[in-house]
Amino acid sequence: VVTAPRLSQHEVVVDIKEIIESYLDFRISAVSSLSMPNARPKHHFLSHYSDCNKKYGPLISLWAMRMESKHTYFKGVIKASKNFINVAKTCASRHELAQVCYRYYGLFPTNKFDIPSDSTSLSEHRTSNDEYLHKAASFLPVDCLVLN
Repeated sequence: VVTAPRLSQHEVVVDIKEIIESYLDFRISAVSSLSMPNARPKHHFLSHYSDCNKKYGPLISLWAMRMESKHTYFKGVIKASKNFINVAKTCASRHELAQVCYRYYGLFPTNKFDIPSDSTSLSEHRTSNDEYLHKAASFLPVDCLVLN
């Protein structure tokens, strides 16, 4: 409900408020009966969600999870590079390289070799009397192609 792209006034005023209040009441009773740690500030901020939704619209537009995800990527880059001299440059260059890898859609041809239709595998020539083929067969893999 909190991350819904659209909510009616009734859902904002009544539903969200009731859901959050019942959760906070349950949390307070759980803290006292199960000797759980006290509520964190995020539990208090939850009580303001309906007011924020009325003021700013759907809360999904205020969501910071994408930024958290990107931040986690950069933390991993810094940890992997073990370079703390110019962190911004390291992060920028690694991010550029990652974006190139993600967006590469075959700028260069993938077929490096055109295999002729009359070629056969080396295993078909093992019984041949050709000395050259016997020498080649001694160090080439069995599935190697031979051009006729």
